[in-house]
Amino acid sequence: NSFYLAGNFKMPWNSLGDASVNFTMRDYGDQNIVDEAGQLKGATRTDAALSADAGWRFPRKISGGRVLTPGFTIGYAGNNSDQNSYDAQNTRFIRDYYDYGKVRAGAGVSLRSPMAGEKKFWDARLGVDWARTDYTKRPVQDASGLYRTSKIYLNELMASGTVSWDMAKNFKLSASMQYGRQNSNMKYEKLYKYDYAMFSYLLGASYEY
Repeated sequence: NSFYLAGNFKMPWNSLGDASVNFTMRDYGDQNIVDEAGQLKGATRTDAALSADAGWRFPRKISGGRVLTPGFTIGYAGNNSDQNSYDAQNTRFIRDYYDYGKVRAGAGVSLRSPMAGEKKFWDARLGVDWARTDYTKRPVQDASGLYRTSKIYLNELMASGTVSWDMAKNFKLSASMQYGRQNSNMKYEKLYKYDYAMFSYLLGASYEY
């Protein structure tokens, strides 16, 4: 079951705003709940997920028919789950293992420019996004796997850029790149990598109809 609400509206200083809220209930009928002894109960997992986002954009016409649009976004996402976890190696029971809260923010600027003598445009965008995720019930482990009292957090930072060109009606060429880093206070990484950097790029074409 899901509820979604979104809208956009005019703001002061000739700016535009948008906001959305999404609430979803998920039932995992094939995933039984883990109890304190590491055994499976008859009941199955249920999650309640909430997310909310808002953005503010400031489109400005500049010389040559170009439009420059700086803006920023903020958001929150959270999950509440009745599923637990049991670490058999350390005989450790962790209640509500999938609960988390996540805050995010981003800033970017886009430029739309007409091509000389043609009814075509090229578009470019640069952006930076940050996010912090707190797993409110998961204790941190050190490099050897021993549990500590603090809870796991993740910090993510992503920089991105895209450029696209109108080549013909409904046909575009595009290029994009992303560079991101994630760090965490979780030091046990035999099963999952918590500290890493990534880089990706894409060159391609698209057709819209």
